[in-house]
Amino acid sequence: MKIERNTDLKYFVPDVFVPGVAKCGTSSLHDLLNKHPNICMSTRKEPHFWTDTNFNAFKQENIDAYKSYFDNKTTKIKGESSTGSLFFPELFIPRIKSIAKTSPKFIIILRNPIDRSYSHYWWCKGSGRERRNFRNAIIEDKNASFEAYPDWPKNYYQFSIYSQWIDIFIKEFGKENILFITLESLKTNPLETINSCFKFLNLEPLEIIEPVNNNETVIVKHSGIYNISRKISKGDYKFTKFAKYMLPVAVINKIRYLLNEKVFNLLKTDKKYQPISPEEKQWLKKLYRNEVTTLEKMLNRTFTEWKDFH
Repeated sequence: MKIERNTDLKYFVPDVFVPGVAKCGTSSLHDLLNKHPNICMSTRKEPHFWTDTNFNAFKQENIDAYKSYFDNKTTKIKGESSTGSLFFPELFIPRIKSIAKTSPKFIIILRNPIDRSYSHYWWCKGSGRERRNFRNAIIEDKNASFEAYPDWPKNYYQFSIYSQWIDIFIKEFGKENILFITLESLKTNPLETINSCFKFLNLEPLEIIEPVNNNETVIVKHSGIYNISRKISKGDYKFTKFAKYMLPVAVINKIRYLLNEKVFNLLKTDKKYQPISPEEKQWLKKLYRNEVTTLEKMLNRTFTEWKDFH
């Protein structure tokens, strides 16, 4: 891929990326990493800077706005967690490699693909963005070609075929620069798991860690209002596009982020989505068995915490 950029611009490249998969615990991992005194994770968890379609037209203002997400404390290591980095390697990888002097580190968190797919489906369903039943949604995604997606991807099956994405990162950055952990281990052994991340980053371990549980799959009320607010926060409407001519990029990004967060907190409910049925779980088990086998061979490890497959 040809990289077109202004070499006079002063780019900022984080030291570590968490390019995980939706509903695998990247938000919790992001906040847990940020608890280390020598790590500063971006104040905006998913800036999506490196996969932005406007990347080649970025000005110093855009780069400075991105860098401002890491200015909340002076630390040895700075990182961010844009999940899209994993799924758009044709954008992310050549841009990073053309700018970074050394390879950054990557921490990729995975989850039992059965639980991940089901949680992902309800993440969209609970917000009113999904009308299909679960099985049809999985089948349609499985039979479709992977394409660029909006901020609410419906790639329930494709996202769970971890090996196809991980293989690219291993080939481009090397296994030595990538650490793989699981959401299950983060839940059952949080201190041990997060300390393995700190060790990977050549940092001292912590003696205690306060648990976090972020970005849970929730059901919102008045989903229509919620989706309108999301479009406004993204700048999808014509009247929101005028803001870019009157306000700095960093200010616009902050306003959009706060608007989306405030509306979400106002409309979210305590309702829980229904548990997956034994029939659907068995169906997904057959669907993902080969993927789990492939992944275990690729990484030379056994995911014993994924009890559906062991």
